[in-house]
Amino acid sequence: MRFTLTKATPLGQAEQSGWTLFRAGLMKGLPIAVGYFAIATTFGLIAVSVGLNVWQAAAMSLFVFAGASQFVALELMAAGTGMAEIVVTTFILNLRHLLMSTVIAERLKATSKWSSILSFGITDETFVVSTVSDSDVPNKKGATLSPAYLGGIMLIAYSWWFAGTVVGSLFAQWIPVTLATSLGVALYAMFIGLLVPSVRRSWKIGAVALISAGIAWGSEWLPGLSGGWGIIVATVVASTLGVILFGKKEGIIVPDNYWWIVAGMALVTFLPRLLPMLLLKDLTLPWWLKEWLQFVPYAALGALIFPGILTVIPEHPWVGLAAGAVAVALALVQKQILVVVAGAVMTVYVAQLFLT
Repeated sequence: MRFTLTKATPLGQAEQSGWTLFRAGLMKGLPIAVGYFAIATTFGLIAVSVGLNVWQAAAMSLFVFAGASQFVALELMAAGTGMAEIVVTTFILNLRHLLMSTVIAERLKATSKWSSILSFGITDETFVVSTVSDSDVPNKKGATLSPAYLGGIMLIAYSWWFAGTVVGSLFAQWIPVTLATSLGVALYAMFIGLLVPSVRRSWKIGAVALISAGIAWGSEWLPGLSGGWGIIVATVVASTLGVILFGKKEGIIVPDNYWWIVAGMALVTFLPRLLPMLLLKDLTLPWWLKEWLQFVPYAALGALIFPGILTVIPEHPWVGLAAGAVAVALALVQKQILVVVAGAVMTVYVAQLFLT
């Protein structure tokens, strides 16, 4: 799969006011915000259910703003993973932002001040919505993307993600225990919902994800490799194999150092978004690096889904597999991620009713 974007939103036109462009960005980002609110609510529920308080969960969303990385951090902390592994895993997961930030920097032609501020809001969804459109008409400065328009998209997405986390955290205490346990599969269902549509477009992505899942599973029997480092190794190795094989030219105890973990996650999430905006505007990445960056998120998803999904209810691994199968089926018929997650959660919930 090649990541090429040839069209950009022509909203840098001088005749449009900044406020008009900002409001247009807010409206364009509203669908993202709705989806983010629901997923963030789930994050807040899970965060509190595994031992974080409202402030800790909210702070992670406020300073990190990286959905998959935040869910993964909960999983790794629940497994007793150390700070270094969590931060490195976050960095690996967010490497794709290097390419996204480079593309936006080319479209934006913004000052360093705007670049630094806007780079924080780069996510998969805000990137796609802000850079894909029907035409490509530069303004007088050569920009095809307005900072005000991009800021509107990012602000509504960011604020609703934070709000959803707070809401989920506050209402977690009223969630029944069985439902709270069922939400444990939400993470894996979300990963499946992200992975399957891409596999439908390219079997190579599926192969990389399977390789990564196999390496992650095998790493559990290797001395010195805990779950966190196993995911890192699986992601890097599978992504590299993807380039070699398929590339073509073109209930936890909150760690005492929790706030250092959040700070580290925030830093390694922000840097891949910021550095290309500041340093790589005129640099063309080599084809193999672009290919490698494309495989990274899918390799990570493969390692994160399996074998972790078997531990949703550790004494009954088939429940996680059944929920995963439901998630795959829903994703194959191109249902929204929220539907995929809800289907998997309901599967675990119903299974528990039969087990009790």
